[in-house]
Amino acid sequence: MKNKVFLALSGLAVSLSSLTGCSSSDKVHLHACQDITRNLLGVDAITWRKHSQSHDDQTLQVELTYATARGEGKAVCRFGLEPDDDDAGITPRGFVHVPEAVVINGEPVSQQRLVKATLEVTGQSIVKNASAAMEKSKEVAGRTAAQAREVSQTASRKLTETGEAMKEKARHAAEKLQDALKKSE
Repeated sequence: MKNKVFLALSGLAVSLSSLTGCSSSDKVHLHACQDITRNLLGVDAITWRKHSQSHDDQTLQVELTYATARGEGKAVCRFGLEPDDDDAGITPRGFVHVPEAVVINGEPVSQQRLVKATLEVTGQSIVKNASAAMEKSKEVAGRTAAQAREVSQTASRKLTETGEAMKEKARHAAEKLQDALKKSE
């Protein structure tokens, strides 16, 4: 029970941290299964040969065929329903984004290994998305700074032009005043 609660919370973290990722629920489950499988196999270089998905009212299952330097294999990830949110069944329920169970090459993965892999994948996902967000923020800050410089330069130019125009008008007014004073003498 404790592991299921943890996996559900991890699923929430993964779904929140992957908001910039796929919007399709099918792709989210496919990518989650791929990421967990890659972690459990302990490899970075993996080729996904084939995948399929099936579901019933209670579970969604993703099957993957893969190849690594060690050979080919098959992984199956089973996703359960999201926890009931007490809406009396009005809202359709979806599937959590973290597998409840994984079988690799016919061998079930222990809950302890699955929880550890989920933690590692979630952490990597959060770091990756935080890095992407930081880069995007830097890009926006750079554009904003460039726009601010442009506005500042335009404002400075306009102030100078306005000052020069006012100085010219003041000079003309002073000349007219001097002419008027000379005529009144």
